[in-house]
Amino acid sequence: MNCETEYRWIAVHSKRKTKILSLLEKYMKVRNVSKIDLVNEKFDYEINKLRDELTNINKLLDVI
Repeated sequence: MNCETEYRWIAVHSKRKTKILSLLEKYMKVRNVSKIDLVNEKFDYEINKLRDELTNINKLLDVI
């Protein structure tokens, strides 16, 4: 029973991964963006998101 569940979830996640990779390839073709540029954009987005979170935390700490 446990093996069946594990294999089923592996299959589900592998299908999702394949779909995401397919969508990513389409996105890169449409935008004509290299993989490195796409990764850099993602890093910039994550860095800005974390910076905003840190700013909000610092504001809360100032209030406390």
